[in-house]
Amino acid sequence: MIARAGRSAWRLFWCGLNALSVLAFGTAHSVLARPHVRRLVAADESTFRAVYTALSGIHLAFVAATWRPVCASLWELGLPSSVRQYRWAVDALLAAPFFLGIAAASGAAPGGGLAFVGLGAASSRSSQTPSVLWTDGVYGIVRHPMYTCLILAMVFTTHMSANRAAAVVGVLGYLYGFGVYLEEKGLAKTFGRQYREYQKRVPAVIPGPLEGAIASLCPCPKL
Repeated sequence: MIARAGRSAWRLFWCGLNALSVLAFGTAHSVLARPHVRRLVAADESTFRAVYTALSGIHLAFVAATWRPVCASLWELGLPSSVRQYRWAVDALLAAPFFLGIAAASGAAPGGGLAFVGLGAASSRSSQTPSVLWTDGVYGIVRHPMYTCLILAMVFTTHMSANRAAAVVGVLGYLYGFGVYLEEKGLAKTFGRQYREYQKRVPAVIPGPLEGAIASLCPCPKL
């Protein structure tokens, strides 16, 4: 019994560290893309793009190198034995609609796909002040549909491992702790009252009351 409790404690510890590593990556990724930080890193945009991409790649490699596998399962979808060996294909089919949603929302958003991966802040196009506030379509359901699709793609799986759950927790912690605030700070400054009304009307990432519960655990700073 004691040995089992000890193993569970270590699993929880390593899952927590995995989640923190994802949170740290996302936070550093966004902070580095802020305009005032960009000016400190490099004087011109082309140099900044190179430095930004290199540092993000190094940080991501560090996360991958320090990631600790945890042999625990939260849930597993029962599949016929004939299909079980193709579980990866089933997972791909489950995630595909959400990745297509990321692509669709990314193409519709100002700044295009680069904005989603963070490189939008380093591109000449997205460095320009947006002139139109997008509130139609999926942007009328959530303010950040690309993040919503990413989380759904991570959650909709035939096997939710402890590692995968830690990654989801890390992403949510980043979004509600820093990411949403950093991304919307400039938008609130640009659009003022219009954007604040949009924030009150439309949830950030997760529709429904669940978002309020998550945000209360890792509250985002007020704009």
